[in-house]
Amino acid sequence: MTDFFSKLNELKVIILDDHLLLTEGLIELLKRIIPTAEINAYAQVDLAKAAMKISAYDFLLCDVLVPGDNIEEFIVYCRKHYPDLIIIMLTSVIDTDTVRKFFSYNINGYMSKGTNFSEFKMALEKTYKGQTYISSDLSGRLVSSMFFEKESGLTPKELGLLRLIAAGHNTDKMAAILHISPHTVSAHRRSIMNKLGIHTSSGLVKYAYEHKII
Repeated sequence: MTDFFSKLNELKVIILDDHLLLTEGLIELLKRIIPTAEINAYAQVDLAKAAMKISAYDFLLCDVLVPGDNIEEFIVYCRKHYPDLIIIMLTSVIDTDTVRKFFSYNINGYMSKGTNFSEFKMALEKTYKGQTYISSDLSGRLVSSMFFEKESGLTPKELGLLRLIAAGHNTDKMAAILHISPHTVSAHRRSIMNKLGIHTSSGLVKYAYEHKII
């Protein structure tokens, strides 16, 4: 894969992530994979937008959660104004509902931040060649999710919320991740409990682990 990228010149990569330490590590990885690439990193959507108006980028590596910004709107904006931009979500948000939602915005790839170096290189190459990529630690979740939805009667949104509950997130955090109100989170939680016949949060967590849907 290194040979593949060594044949390419003047690739430009833009990173949108508010975690400085992780961003610095990502830049070093990119330099190992694409030594000649121009790499710019930003922690706010408006700064990234300004940079994209000045220079044409090949890759956008973007976190799902950037405080103060609506990343969904940003991705829709990027796809509208930069149709050839290769968009890869690189994030710690790995619930299948969010993965599906971002693929509905025509992104090119979705990867967890737990992805290893070799798979990261593979994702860059495959998406550059026009393929869609999802990291291996997430692809199995999607398959399991499809089967579980049928059995449980939960909607994709409810299943995504159940995973967040099992991960220990509180109502406000789940609302921020899903871009819905805390009231809507509570309503979905009640629906999940009614469908599964479970009436405590600890019961939902146990259920999620027993059915391996986390």
